[in-house]
Amino acid sequence: MGMTGGIGGLIGSFLGRVIYVMIGVFFGILLGWVIGRMGGQRFSLFVAVGALLGSQLAIYLGGSSFGLLGAATGGSIGGFCYVNLSLFQRES
Repeated sequence: MGMTGGIGGLIGSFLGRVIYVMIGVFFGILLGWVIGRMGGQRFSLFVAVGALLGSQLAIYLGGSSFGLLGAATGGSIGGFCYVNLSLFQRES
């Protein structure tokens, strides 16, 4: 919930007003709670790690202007990898 609340706050800060930050934090925490109740903690971890690695690779290869694109791409690839890996796990 903290990660999604922080991301919501950052998205709200791009819009420029404090009320947007508060709304973003609220909806981020709400989304994090729903993901947690549904058992998606590992999915969120894969997305976060993918976003971090993707942004760092994009900044290294293309400069700081490509960091946001790399984060979005890395996050989506991280989520995609989790979904595919979870298909191969056996139920115990």
